[in-house]
Amino acid sequence: MSELDSAPILVVSGFPRSGTSLLMQMLSAAGLPLFCDETREADVSNPNGYFELDAVKRLAADHSWLAGARGQVVKIVTPLLLQLPATETYRVLMLHRNWEEILASQCTMRQRVEPEFQMAAPVKKMLVETFVKQEKRALSHLEQVSGSTVLHLEHSDLIHRPETVAPLLSEFLSVAIDPISFSKPVNRSLYRNRA
Repeated sequence: MSELDSAPILVVSGFPRSGTSLLMQMLSAAGLPLFCDETREADVSNPNGYFELDAVKRLAADHSWLAGARGQVVKIVTPLLLQLPATETYRVLMLHRNWEEILASQCTMRQRVEPEFQMAAPVKKMLVETFVKQEKRALSHLEQVSGSTVLHLEHSDLIHRPETVAPLLSEFLSVAIDPISFSKPVNRSLYRNRA
């Protein structure tokens, strides 16, 4: 068995608009290989790209592609973590962002294609409750996957203190991450929805 055969899959996770695309960009700048495709192109919501893999959407039906992701970084939204099979080992970087900011960003993104869209307060409350439950279930699932570990990261730290995140990642992933290279992709002007 080669070293790659036993390498963990590095997963960037969080809810949509929590900063996962930014973290993918930062990890790439620091020299980590990304496992993604160009299916979803950059747009005004994510002008630097999404760094997604289209096959992730079909994870429940087909996870055969996971073996090819060993030793690389793949982005998987939190609800889909439940579909990760126990046949692989994962190092998960779980991003957290203020719920109001996430919902405001999601709303803004939808309004770009549906200008009249509004998100009522009761809907926001229901969504946050749903997100919290999904996150708990996902983390519980990962606890059952032997050898897998989770590092919790704050979106605000990526934006305002990226140099403090780099050493945490270096230790967690057992790879050298240069704080300067890691911090370069941060563009605070793109932090447009603030609580």
